[in-house]
Amino acid sequence: EDEDEDEDEDEEEEPILKYQRLGASVPELLSSDVASCMCASDKLLALGTKGGRVHILDFNGNEIKRFARHAAPVNDISFDARGEFCASCADDGTVAVTGLYSDEQLLHEYGRAVKTVALDPEFAMRKSRQFVCGGLDGKLVLNGRGWMGHRIDTILHAGEGTVHVVRWAG
Repeated sequence: EDEDEDEDEDEEEEPILKYQRLGASVPELLSSDVASCMCASDKLLALGTKGGRVHILDFNGNEIKRFARHAAPVNDISFDARGEFCASCADDGTVAVTGLYSDEQLLHEYGRAVKTVALDPEFAMRKSRQFVCGGLDGKLVLNGRGWMGHRIDTILHAGEGTVHVVRWAG
């Protein structure tokens, strides 16, 4: 009886999380750079690297687009709800928003490392083009455009240390 119990314990349990390694372009991309963050939408994956690049991939790992908008490691990536825009932030203090199906590109500089970014889920539909970001300066900032198209930064919260993660739902 003891042997039967030991055999049962030795059998591997089925993993709770099932995964598949990304193939296609990913091994080649990571042969010369290191992944630093990743984000998934309903349609695409985005892979940020220590070299400051963002790679847009399909679910099989095929590279669709590539952006080199940062001069330091990418810390976070965000998609809007429609998967039409991708935002990334980096240690060089920049937030880049790139249209995946348009030529629209925005680059905002904050002067200190930006650790997290989240696009308005309706970014593609709204003229205000809002996102939130935060980082080493300890400020949670809402960025958008005013009625004349000028950039408006609104500090939503400050004074409690580094902002590590932010997400926008709804």
